[in-house]
Amino acid sequence: MRVWILRPQQKNETVAHEDKTKLLKAAFLQYCRKDLGRAQMMADEFSSHTDLNSDTEFDKAVTQISMDLVDDFPASDPRWAESVPQEAPGLSNTSLIILHQLEDKMKAHCLLVDFLHQVGLFRRFGSYPIRGTPMTTRLLLCEHAEKLSVAITLKNHHSRLPELVNAAILLALHKRECEVPSSLTPAEVFFREVSQVDTICECLLEHEEQVLHDVALDSQEWAEVAIHVNTVLKDMLQAATHYRLNRSSMYSREEPLGEELEYVPWTATSGPSGIRTVIMHQHGNILQMVYPQADSNLRSFVMEQLVR
Repeated sequence: MRVWILRPQQKNETVAHEDKTKLLKAAFLQYCRKDLGRAQMMADEFSSHTDLNSDTEFDKAVTQISMDLVDDFPASDPRWAESVPQEAPGLSNTSLIILHQLEDKMKAHCLLVDFLHQVGLFRRFGSYPIRGTPMTTRLLLCEHAEKLSVAITLKNHHSRLPELVNAAILLALHKRECEVPSSLTPAEVFFREVSQVDTICECLLEHEEQVLHDVALDSQEWAEVAIHVNTVLKDMLQAATHYRLNRSSMYSREEPLGEELEYVPWTATSGPSGIRTVIMHQHGNILQMVYPQADSNLRSFVMEQLVR
C-alpha cells in the first residue's frame, strides 16, 4: 500500500482569510501533522470568518473539501502532470498529496471526519443541496466515504473481471466526455473521480445487454455476463451499506435536536440513472432476456442472485 504524504509548509506561508475553504483546509492539514493546537486555532479563526447561521456557507466549505479529497489528482505521479489543472481545487494544491491507492483516500477522509469532530465543527452541520434536494451535510460526507468503499470493491472486481469492468469504464467515460491522456489508462482516469463511481452501474447493464444481443446463446460469455454483472452490482451495494451501518456512529448527530431531513441514500435513488432504477432494470434483463433462454442450472443460479 502506498502512503499519502504532506509537503512541508514554507515558513512564510500564509492563508488568505478571505478564502474560507482554504483556511479550513489549512486547519485540516495541521491536524494531519498532529499539531492539534494550531489546527484548533485555525478552525476557530475559520468559524469567526464564517457565518455559521448561513444556510450554505459553512456546509458548502466542508462539502467542497470532502469532494476535493475523494476526487483528488495523484499529482505526485508524473504521468498525471499534464492532467492536473493549474488551479485544481483538490487538496494537492494545499499540500495534501494522496497517492494512487483508493485505500489512502479512505484513510484521509476518515481523518477529515475525525478533524471536524475534534475541533468542534461537526455539530454545526446543517444541510447542502444534492440531487435537487437538501441533504444533511454529515450524511453527505458519509456518502463520499461510501463511494470510496464502493470504488475499492469495484477495483477488486476490475482485477478479476478486467474485460467486463473495462468495457463499462469506457462507456462511463464516453458518457462523461472524459478524455484519456496517452500516459494513463481509462481505469486510472475513472477511479480518480470517486464521486462519479456510481455512473458505472448503468454502463455495466449496457455492456451486458450488448453481449446478450450479439453473442451466441450456447457460448460461455453469454452465460457468464449476467452472473458477473449481478455479482459486481451486489458487491458494490453491499460495500456501501456495510460502511453506512458500521460507521454510523462517526456521522451521527452530536446534539439530536429538531427534526431530521428526509434521507434517501444514493443507493436508493430513482430517475433515469438512479441506482434503484438500475437494479430494477437488471431484474428485468434477467427475467426477460436470460431466464427464458437459460438451462436449469443457470436459471437456478441467477434466480438465487436476484433474491439475495
